[in-house]
Amino acid sequence: MYLRVSRRACEYHKGKRPRDCVVGMKEFPPFRLDRVSQCLWRRGDDADEQRILLPPTAFAMLGYLVEHAGRLVTQDELLDALWADTFVQPEVLKSHIKEIRSALGDDPKNARFVETLPRRGYRFIASVTDDSCKTNLGVDSPASRLVGRNRELEQLRGSLRRALHSMASANWRLSPASRASERQL
Repeated sequence: MYLRVSRRACEYHKGKRPRDCVVGMKEFPPFRLDRVSQCLWRRGDDADEQRILLPPTAFAMLGYLVEHAGRLVTQDELLDALWADTFVQPEVLKSHIKEIRSALGDDPKNARFVETLPRRGYRFIASVTDDSCKTNLGVDSPASRLVGRNRELEQLRGSLRRALHSMASANWRLSPASRASERQL
């Protein structure tokens, strides 16, 4: 199931974090996995992104495989990670892998993302980059649109510094240690 929507519309209208603050992102082109908002995005040719809806368990399984990309993830490991205190038959993994492959457009016989290792487990084989420490200040970011506002920004920074200094002074004066030291004077 696909939901065609521009990335900005979804982020601003649904209260999601803009791409300028990338946290918990894993990218394996043309997909981007947002672990914080639990969204899977597919980047199209026109630079718009499509949100791909996955059931929560399939999303968690994809997240686990992406987190452990390049290595064999055994069936027992997946069962322990996703259903820690519940008895689940290993066959349930196949249905979730099928949902993941369908969402990614992956073919089990000619895998580009999820490789099956019969009777052992699965391996995420696509190249994954961790974008969780990146800051993207592109042309469309709000910071790049603040032209000619240096004076106003400096006034705001000065006001913020004064407010923080006042708060720190007030907190120090109200702290039990400071009251005890004032009594000794």
